Amino acid sequence: AHPGPRASVTPPVPAPAAGDTGKATSQKPKPKPAKPRPKPRPPVRPLEMLPVVAHLVSSPGALRVRSASGPEWPPYQQGRPIRRGELLQPSGTTARIKTVQGHEVLLKQGTVAQFRGGSVALFRGEVFVTAQRSPRGFVVRTPGTTTTVHGTRFNVRLVGSAAQVTVVAG
Repeated sequence: AHPGPRASVTPPVPAPAAGDTGKATSQKPKPKPAKPRPKPRPPVRPLEMLPVVAHLVSSPGALRVRSASGPEWPPYQQGRPIRRGELLQPSGTTARIKTVQGHEVLLKQGTVAQFRGGSVALFRGEVFVTAQRSPRGFVVRTPGTTTTVHGTRFNVRLVGSAAQVTVVAG
């Protein structure tokens, strides 16, 4: 049996546009702009390599310390320095800490704070600071306030998102 005639369909050729000479031109496609490379992330430094910013003056049982990424609050170990970026929380009523610059900070019960060299970030609670006279001063940062002092005794209490600052001397 014969299948019959075969039909072939060819697509129509578009008519040349006005002013088109009919000569083929070769246009190279424009190169796509290069995507910016992401900046390499700095390597995570082991805890031992982070700078020491303070030392606990009160008894070791008065404080719990954890790294910023750690999920647990282990008790502070005797003689261990407090390193930059660690979160601190008193276990008892207060914890007394002395920074390497000589400032003294009392963390009241329920406080969560983080030391960063010549400053402390207060996330919850209350700190009482005896700041030494220094050109750079001492800074307490809260979510809505930054307090910088030079040779002053003062208290910063975080109530909700508002900070109450009380200067005692200086």
